[in-house]
Amino acid sequence: MKVLRKPLAEFSETDKSEIDIFIEQHGGLVFHEFYFNKIASDVFNTSCFYFIAYIGNEIVGICPVHIIRKGVLKLLLSSLSSNEIPYGGWIFNRNYTSIKSLLHSTKLHLNESLTYWSTIQANSNDYEMPGTAKSLRFNTIIFPLTNSIDDSFNITLKKKQRNKIRRAQKLGIVVEEIPYKDIELFINLSYELKEKIGLPVGLPEFYRKVMEVYYKENKIVCLAAKYSGQYISSMILIANKNYTIAWVAGRKVELPNNLYQNELLLWESIVWAKKFGSRCFDLCGLDELKLPQLARIKLSFSREIVPFYYITKKTFFFRIINKVQNVFFV
Repeated sequence: MKVLRKPLAEFSETDKSEIDIFIEQHGGLVFHEFYFNKIASDVFNTSCFYFIAYIGNEIVGICPVHIIRKGVLKLLLSSLSSNEIPYGGWIFNRNYTSIKSLLHSTKLHLNESLTYWSTIQANSNDYEMPGTAKSLRFNTIIFPLTNSIDDSFNITLKKKQRNKIRRAQKLGIVVEEIPYKDIELFINLSYELKEKIGLPVGLPEFYRKVMEVYYKENKIVCLAAKYSGQYISSMILIANKNYTIAWVAGRKVELPNNLYQNELLLWESIVWAKKFGSRCFDLCGLDELKLPQLARIKLSFSREIVPFYYITKKTFFFRIINKVQNVFFV
């Protein structure tokens, strides 16, 4: 097996299509796709390439990578997690290779480090097998979409959860789509929520460009709960056939606790994901310590907690130069 680097600028239209088909066939996410990474690279001013693993002429694995320069050093990131891209890492054909082999074959230049975030490990946990690089575990929650909508509501959801959703509807809350042309409505709600809970504010241009590209393909939607003529809670969903991701959210902060608008919004998001045709709905992270209220809402929909992983890899030369730069250039 050989692993090559291919910059985005060298991709033909055929290459782009081949990569995206491979991603969908082997459990990857929209975050792995060519155009998503092209948008992220343009907005956040990174260089971007793919590690591509081959056996002969056949692709057996792909991993998008963004480069941020730090003096003479290069920081390689498998996802821009600080800019609301939670997952990344290798997507691969399990018939031909493994994550252990791919990580071993992911070679760095002397002046490089790799900050690696994996994809969702729902079906098999590749990162805790013997001999795999040391990693930190993080969790997310998934809601399988194998059942019908009626069975998901009446059987999968607990009675208490169903009552909350019905309560929101009785109070007159409705969930509507915010079209791309009105994306500023979402951005305002996103700012309000993040300032309240102390999270970094996302870059509006990133939301706009992702919405613009994926809206044309019907792979993205912005849903919002509306109460008394006003949008009070919102969420952008981004999807392929493997996962619909509850990607980014926004909400008014001074709301009564018994409206249950978030429960209704999440349920309508699940309905959208089922209609789209995804296999699973990902609630995008679980942090019971820093965001306990949000964690409780997520866990009320599903107890299927699955991991994703964080790994760092640095060359000896990188460590030395980094220390020198920190002493003399900071």
